Amino acid sequence: MGYVSPAFKEEITDAMNCYTPFTKPVKSSLLRRLLVISAPVTSLHPNPEDEFTDPNIGPDEEIVNDYAKKISYSRSMLNPLPMKPLIVERISTGGYMILNGHHRWLAAKRQGVKKLPIMIVNATHEDDVLNRMKELENSMCVSFDLDEVLLCPDASVPLDHLSFPRNLLYKWPVRKDAGSLLSELRRLGFDVWVYTGNYKAPELIQKTLKAHGGMADGIISGMNLAKSNTTLKTAFTQKYNTILHVDSERILWVHPATKEFDSLELSRDADWANDAISKIQKKLSEEKSNS
Repeated sequence: MGYVSPAFKEEITDAMNCYTPFTKPVKSSLLRRLLVISAPVTSLHPNPEDEFTDPNIGPDEEIVNDYAKKISYSRSMLNPLPMKPLIVERISTGGYMILNGHHRWLAAKRQGVKKLPIMIVNATHEDDVLNRMKELENSMCVSFDLDEVLLCPDASVPLDHLSFPRNLLYKWPVRKDAGSLLSELRRLGFDVWVYTGNYKAPELIQKTLKAHGGMADGIISGMNLAKSNTTLKTAFTQKYNTILHVDSERILWVHPATKEFDSLELSRDADWANDAISKIQKKLSEEKSNS
């Protein structure tokens, strides 16, 4: 980060006065998320857990100044360029907590902008995951990175194609046979967890997976499960006897109690899903025979 002046730090502190020990996220309805597309700058508050508000890190003043110049130039034009919406979450003490777009918010605030475009999301929080885990009864789980594995960005990876009119509703490029893979894993007794570091709506993720013949038992949006906090990692290792993580190249098979693990290589072509099921079934059979 660049140099952070005392004045900048004071602005951040003032903007966080809305937070109290009772402040908590509030789920927003689909209607609100569709219709509310802007908010007063004064109702937008920085995330107290973001490094932007960390007094030892803080905002990068160079980035803020750069955004401020762009905003100033844009406002001087007859057809100003639209600003990318800030990703926010509603909070119980009023207004919204910024999840992405802190530097743009501060730059706009300093330029005297009164309203900013926003996109309201319902992010997944630690308690959401812990409560969902309590509802699930299996002793095995498997996790998938939605963006890097199930919605594979690799152009060479074969995709499933939905027929009309579902292809108009669910436009994400889902990996070939990914839905069938999730379905079979659930049949084998695994809780299927899907996570994304982005803020995709969990209900849309679930509907997309169902359209492709699959389903997730737990969906974590706005949080990278592989880099989650210690509390969640501990909760997973305490609940599950067997934990799998499936990516595009391998299956990481972990036994938390013994800390033993295996890495099973996967085919990267069209047989990825079938190869994964075949190797998981074989491994389960081997473990059953050895028990």
